[in-house]
Amino acid sequence: LNALELHQTHGRSLEHMQSLNAVATVHQFMGNLTKAREYYERALALAEESSSPRIQNFLRANIANLNLGLGQFERAAATLEQVITAGTDAYPSLRYGQLSFAQLKLGRHQDALASAQQAVRLCANPNDCVLALQRRTDVNTALGEDAKALADIDAALTTLEGMRARLVPAD
Repeated sequence: LNALELHQTHGRSLEHMQSLNAVATVHQFMGNLTKAREYYERALALAEESSSPRIQNFLRANIANLNLGLGQFERAAATLEQVITAGTDAYPSLRYGQLSFAQLKLGRHQDALASAQQAVRLCANPNDCVLALQRRTDVNTALGEDAKALADIDAALTTLEGMRARLVPAD
């Protein structure tokens, strides 16, 4: 909060937005969702003044993730579709995975599967790939495609084992 106060008083709008986003993220992690929304929306208002589409969409995606946690799946899906369509977000695999989750909760199983498959196609690092595979597993399970779900679980476990082997090479 000290950094936020300093950036609010003396900083540029970018640092102020980053501090607001950081405070929002902490509140969201702690379960203070009303406070998190307040800080995310303040950050987005600053971003909209700065006319940086990339930052605006990053913050919109954070708000969409908050909406997922609040069970506001339609609202989250609409925002994520907007962010993805803009094409300026640095985390496309994550966004497609979040969209898949919202679509699955809305009962739009085929859309959820398409989004999950796109998340898997776009994953650029092991963490993203494990999350994308988890989303596709969830959709395949909902569709009764147990063999496909198990294949994705195996792929995720292989990815995790590869990560573990790099962290503890002598194990």
